[in-house]
Amino acid sequence: MKLLFIPTIISSLLLASTIVDAAQCSTENCITSQKSFDGVRQYGGLGTKNWSRMVLDKPSKGWFRTEWNKVMAQVVRDQSCAFEEHHPTLVAKAYWSHAYIDSRIKPTRAQARDPNWSNYVWNRRENGDGFVYDGISDALADPLIDNGDGIAKLAVIVSLTSTSGQLIPPQWMRNDSSLTWVEGVNGNGASGNWHVRFDNPEAVEHAADFLTAFLAKYDSEGIHSVTLGEYYFGQKQYHPSDLNRNAYLLGVRNLWEKIIAAAPRDAHDNRVNILQTNPIFNDKVTLDDLEMLGMGMSESDTRLDFPVTKTPSTAAMRSLYDGEKVHVMINGDKRYACRGRTQNWDATPNPFGHRKGYSGIATPQELFWYHSDKGPAPTHSFFLAMAPECKGAPQTAANFIDAIEKFGRCGTETSRWGAAPVAAPMTNDSIANQPVPPPAIAIK
Repeated sequence: MKLLFIPTIISSLLLASTIVDAAQCSTENCITSQKSFDGVRQYGGLGTKNWSRMVLDKPSKGWFRTEWNKVMAQVVRDQSCAFEEHHPTLVAKAYWSHAYIDSRIKPTRAQARDPNWSNYVWNRRENGDGFVYDGISDALADPLIDNGDGIAKLAVIVSLTSTSGQLIPPQWMRNDSSLTWVEGVNGNGASGNWHVRFDNPEAVEHAADFLTAFLAKYDSEGIHSVTLGEYYFGQKQYHPSDLNRNAYLLGVRNLWEKIIAAAPRDAHDNRVNILQTNPIFNDKVTLDDLEMLGMGMSESDTRLDFPVTKTPSTAAMRSLYDGEKVHVMINGDKRYACRGRTQNWDATPNPFGHRKGYSGIATPQELFWYHSDKGPAPTHSFFLAMAPECKGAPQTAANFIDAIEKFGRCGTETSRWGAAPVAAPMTNDSIANQPVPPPAIAIK
């Protein structure tokens, strides 16, 4: 038996928002009049991410509880105050290619948008071998989540294209050079880096159709958020000769519009929180687009930028946080956290006594302070990789727990240095479904 804390929920004003039907959506005309956090199920999240956990690639049955017991069970038991305004959350990835029983079969558009299509892997009958084809539903059924009635949440990162991983688009997409291109060995030494040609409207439609089915299938209050993975261009020498970079970025923006319009709405007229990892901006795709759409932003790398405007990504997140219109989040990639990336400090006052010129790999304690409400780059949700690749790096369970003890809610250093993450305004459905409970309840 474990003692698990149920977070209390802060209230916020729910303003009206305009809904646009997916059929009306186009690159030119689909942005809604959505305002600060309107129409979105907002859950502050704090937890860990297992980089290698692919929830549609036959994870073990009960995988969520297995991952929970590695770190989060102890954190929630010993630091319950840290979750007064945040849900304990685990992060997992879902590859587009893993969504099919046979990824060589190209669906019709009607099939692709239908979550009940027979070739989607979540509709495959289990064979009793201890693994599951639908790791998301398996997690949502865990009593810790209980499809939204439990204390925990699942955050899903959906990878559509490199640079969010390898062999991500389904085989039927990879067979068509008008829809994808392949990059040789990338800067991290990995091969199989297939990119979706978002400069081709047909490729955008295929991605939107799949995500429409995905969002319909997993329309649960047990989902913390659905975050789209990175979509960097990769190495230029592998680009198709006719690749149009501006059209590519506009295509991704069009994808945002389409899936936000298509996302199911609950009884309170709210949808799941949708974010984009490391969005790429130009003069046609801007921060204003994210704010007007209600599209959140996630940073994959656990970086410490001094000053906060040092990189476009961190500067954008700070601007979005200050604008109070969308959710900002760190999803805790392993590139910086586990492999190690030296961070250079300036003279910013900090709890660690670091002076200008200090450099080192970011620790969980430093990251919590950096993303706290008094730090340089506050965020509403914070997750950190705890994959096997982190062995020997600062991202240990002990450091993670120590960071929460110091900089989580009620932490020993919060009055002076701030608390992380920052509470996100909650929509009415969150309040209605999360009454303030006793300090702890017992879950068997």
